[in-house]
Amino acid sequence: MSIEIEKKLEEMILESKVYKDGRRYLHGDCFSHIVWNMYNSEDQIRKGDGYAIHHKDKNIKNDNIKNLQKLKNGEHISLHHTGKVASFETKMKLSEKRKGSKNSMYGKKHSEETKRKISIETKKKMNNIKKFGWHHSEETKKKISESNKGKQTMLGKKHSEETKRKMSTSAKRRHSIKKEKLNEKI
Repeated sequence: MSIEIEKKLEEMILESKVYKDGRRYLHGDCFSHIVWNMYNSEDQIRKGDGYAIHHKDKNIKNDNIKNLQKLKNGEHISLHHTGKVASFETKMKLSEKRKGSKNSMYGKKHSEETKRKISIETKKKMNNIKKFGWHHSEETKKKISESNKGKQTMLGKKHSEETKRKMSTSAKRRHSIKKEKLNEKI
């Protein structure tokens, strides 16, 4: 079967086109996807299914089946972009592309079903956070403590009366919210 597939791929290569980025396409489909699907009839990749084909050697021209790996889109993106930080200029360009009428949600509203789904997911995330907010692990607490040793940011300084008033108000508000949540649970 492998010999048959290779012969068919050779014919397809002749029909395919190579674009500026070096990728080979056939009838609008990325050639690496075609190769993957020919060798993996039980685990095929389809447009919009949330999967991508990764080139292990990072050479997009190498469509050998041994060089291809099926990954979820998010995994594939993080594999290539981990540690990379967009410049301020790039961030501003992306921001401009999504402003006003260029935004995909411009003039639209979420359906009630979508709002319900967002609400459920948000509640799931919030349930994973312990009572009254996020708590650091003991290991993280030790790291924070070590990094703060010797730092005395308020040495020789005093808070203004206005700042003291704001801090007091904020603390009272937090305390009352915690108290209300405890009373609701009882």
